[in-house]
Amino acid sequence: MRSLSSRLALGVCLLASPVSAAPEFTETPLFTAGADGYHTYRIPTLLRSASGTLLAFCEGRKSSGTDHGDIDIVLRRSTDGGQTWGPLAVIQEEGDTAPVTIGNPVPVLDESNGHIHLLFCRNNTEAFHSVSTDDGLTWSPRKDITPVVKREGWGWIATGPVHGIQLKRGAQAGRLLIPCDHRIGTPGKDKGPFGVQAVYSDDHGATWQLGATMQTSETVAPNENTCVELVSPAPGGGSRVYFNARDHVGPHARAAAISNDGGSTWLDGGFTDAPNFTCPVVQGCLQRLRATDQGDPANRILFTCPQGDTRAGISIWSSKDEATTWAAPKLIYEGPSAYSDMAVTGPGKVAMVYEKGQAKPYEMIAFARFNEEWLDAPAKAGN
Repeated sequence: MRSLSSRLALGVCLLASPVSAAPEFTETPLFTAGADGYHTYRIPTLLRSASGTLLAFCEGRKSSGTDHGDIDIVLRRSTDGGQTWGPLAVIQEEGDTAPVTIGNPVPVLDESNGHIHLLFCRNNTEAFHSVSTDDGLTWSPRKDITPVVKREGWGWIATGPVHGIQLKRGAQAGRLLIPCDHRIGTPGKDKGPFGVQAVYSDDHGATWQLGATMQTSETVAPNENTCVELVSPAPGGGSRVYFNARDHVGPHARAAAISNDGGSTWLDGGFTDAPNFTCPVVQGCLQRLRATDQGDPANRILFTCPQGDTRAGISIWSSKDEATTWAAPKLIYEGPSAYSDMAVTGPGKVAMVYEKGQAKPYEMIAFARFNEEWLDAPAKAGN
């Protein structure tokens, strides 16, 4: 039998040992097809404000699920970490029931002042900017930024659709960076050769500029893309950013690129095939979870996308070496699923919105919350 002193020492040791949190995963419907006067909800994006409010944006498609028609940008807010949500608010709309497409919402937080900037498109031929200074309760009148972010010959343009980022490291620190794409051809028609571009602001959203661009090559046709800043700045001191794009010709349907100057240009000609992934042709999302230069013991980047050949089986890939290699994906939902976005809500805690359904991916937009322990837990049988 242990002595009293040894038992006391053991108790002190146990109390001092860190207690790992239990794996957690919860999910609730957030936007449901047919509710609140909209036929279909699509293209979700998610942002956590400086005060901790969660803002979930998406397109509210009035009369059908098609990409063009009477489409508005709608928003729901949560001030308690996603446990409850406020009512649906229409924040961008035009023409009552006129077939005007207002979509592709891309929110980005300016951490210097708490302002939330929103870039979006009108009929996929024009780009606009609006800003909220009160956690998404009200929004400024839209400002047309098309002349500075669209080149001649780009008939079709799209912002995101995913959250933007503000750079924290290197020469471009403070920059608001928005991943975008385009097609060359007839105005407003989703036809023609694919292209990809970055848009940024170095003056807190007062003005916007066109950054790196790329057209379809012999090996990749990049389109909707997402980005994350890497911890180590570039050799020359620039902000280093990893981009990952939907790809229409490559064998893995994903392409990747690196920028050493905060999205102003891409290295080595731009995007190349990303063999770490096997996905359908669909949008994906990058989100940093951990960063050693912010006090974490290790770096970690997450990527969400359906895996396989069809829009189903949405999963999370994880990289602990700054997007060089990726672990095998963790399944979130095995059924029909498509577009997604993420936000970090606390140390090791992630919120996610994604399209899902039983027969097709566009029956609802779900809101999920999970922690790092769930992410690292072995998958259960049938999961």
